Amino acid sequence: MHDHKELNYREINLETANLKLKEIPFEYKDQFYHLFSDKEVLRFTDKSITENIDEAIVYLRNCHLRSDKQEHLFLGIFIKDSFKLIGIISIYHIDLKHRFASLGILLAKDYWRRGFMTEAMKRFLAFCFEELKLHRIEAQTFVDNIPAVKFFEKMNFRNEGRLRENFKIEGKFEDSYLFSMLEGEFY
Repeated sequence: MHDHKELNYREINLETANLKLKEIPFEYKDQFYHLFSDKEVLRFTDKSITENIDEAIVYLRNCHLRSDKQEHLFLGIFIKDSFKLIGIISIYHIDLKHRFASLGILLAKDYWRRGFMTEAMKRFLAFCFEELKLHRIEAQTFVDNIPAVKFFEKMNFRNEGRLRENFKIEGKFEDSYLFSMLEGEFY
């Protein structure tokens, strides 16, 4: 177990059989830009399309700064043997007093439905509950994002209900589901 104040978010390096979860270095800015400029990948998120490499660099720099302040743990998901960036997994709205955080995930479409996010999620949740000592992690997904709904159900997150029109996406208010997992529910 780590003392949370001594933990440097930017040095976290988690591994699975096929993946590395770690900070995204600036030399991966092109792959980062590719991920965050894909409209289909971002379709069910509240993220704006990254229009150019300069925007990607600013976004990545902000992620690093927020990690330095322990406001956000933002890790790239890399294929271990090629070190190719295929997605991100993060927690934000970190509240250490109440041991709570919100979860964010994103995966390049070439890697959808191949088990990579499941593999990354299991390792990331273990770290969050065992090392960061979080008690509750929640995630929201749009009700029309059926693959994400099924994914969170498969990962044993509980659906706590529907939030009506809580996000505005492409000029339209959308409903989302609120999913959560408590530390005692992770296995």
